[in-house]
Amino acid sequence: MTSSSLKGKRKEWNTDHMTESIRMIREKKMGYFKAAKHFDVPRTTLFRLCQKNELYPEEAAATKLGRKSVLGDQLENLLVEYILKMESKFHGLTRNDARRMAYMLAKRNHLENPFGLWPLNKNILSEIDYLAAQQDAVKDACTINATPTKSSSQSKESSTNDARPPDNSLILTETSVTSRQDT
Repeated sequence: MTSSSLKGKRKEWNTDHMTESIRMIREKKMGYFKAAKHFDVPRTTLFRLCQKNELYPEEAAATKLGRKSVLGDQLENLLVEYILKMESKFHGLTRNDARRMAYMLAKRNHLENPFGLWPLNKNILSEIDYLAAQQDAVKDACTINATPTKSSSQSKESSTNDARPPDNSLILTETSVTSRQDT
């Protein structure tokens, strides 16, 4: 058997029945067990949704599965339309391009986002710290007694005469992509 058939299906109950059963329980006309049997809804789900006293029964029964949208419906629809428009013009976008655009939309609209490290969030780690953390993780997996290394911010404070090769990476701005060359 496949894992999806063993796991079962989710949210197979009718929202109207769930709404009515929540209403009956809150009015104390039925108990959890009797309402679950009568309206054919899962008892544990009914119990969990009845605990949301601040919501009306209709709102409690209309809960969605999965994660909440970071961008909101309007911005997410704009992003989808843009991606589909670019696809119709044969300018296919990769998953990473879509992720970058979602991050930029969230950042421009000052939205809280959980996009911690991808694309690289400069407020959390610098690129050098991120790469050092990745190397440390590999070392930790290979050895038992791993010693922590200095991050780039600590090493800059300890010695300012670090000779690094010039960074020839690309700079992504709001309007264009240019190559960065240190002189």
